Amino acid sequence: MSGMGTTLRLVGCVATLTLIGCGLTGTAVSADVVPTTYRTYFQDPGPAGAQDLSLENHAISLIETTPPGARITFAFRDFNRSTVADALIRAHQRGVVVDGVIDGGERTRAVVRNLVAAIGPSRVVLCGTPSFTYNSCISDALVGTDSLMHNKFLTFSALSDGRQHVVLQTSKNFLSPSQLSYYNDMVEITGDVPLYDTYVSYLFDLKAQRRTSDYYHLAEPLAGDTPSSSRHAPSRTRRPGTPSSSRWTRSIAPAPGRSGSPSSRSAPSVQPSCTS
Repeated sequence: MSGMGTTLRLVGCVATLTLIGCGLTGTAVSADVVPTTYRTYFQDPGPAGAQDLSLENHAISLIETTPPGARITFAFRDFNRSTVADALIRAHQRGVVVDGVIDGGERTRAVVRNLVAAIGPSRVVLCGTPSFTYNSCISDALVGTDSLMHNKFLTFSALSDGRQHVVLQTSKNFLSPSQLSYYNDMVEITGDVPLYDTYVSYLFDLKAQRRTSDYYHLAEPLAGDTPSSSRHAPSRTRRPGTPSSSRWTRSIAPAPGRSGSPSSRSAPSVQPSCTS
């Protein structure tokens, strides 16, 4: 889908597929196993730096198709997009359970205040509440010393099209005007229950704001398969397979060793450097 110099590109994969260099190969999936699917989207403003709303619109479309009784969780760093906030408010109003966190440095923005007021401060937590000695939710770094909550993700327990356990991880801040004309990416993983559960658990740990400099959770793979893993930080000690910096928040990595392709195009690695 393209227009006005913008492009949305989609790569679809299944549980037995992996995203390494966008090389896609697969093996048979038994009929009684719900496959994990991967979809990777790109925001491409082109050489002219045109605004591209494709990632934002995709996130909104998932929010809008979440049925009453289902759950949405979210974590946002820089945030001022009323389009996204209004979609979350509408979801809340139709009976979707909405829980989220926003970096404490965003607390003065009107969009953020309206979102918290509409859904409630027990549901949408501003990191650092109430004193804002921190802008982060978990990291014990004080304001002025890398204290920020840099996560950018949403999860959906169910969608109206029948999909369940959806994780939407992105490099994009929902922030205008700058982020609308940046190159960004978005990874949508559906059906990986351990990955989904780890993200939701992490979100509620962020909401609880129990401070530590050594938070570390690893998503366990599905039984009989290894579709993807998630590592959350801050971590004081480097663990096998994690970045060396203690400031890395999280990464999604499909399992190695299950694909190869002549394609040189690489799938995005969503690994922003930050505290949480």
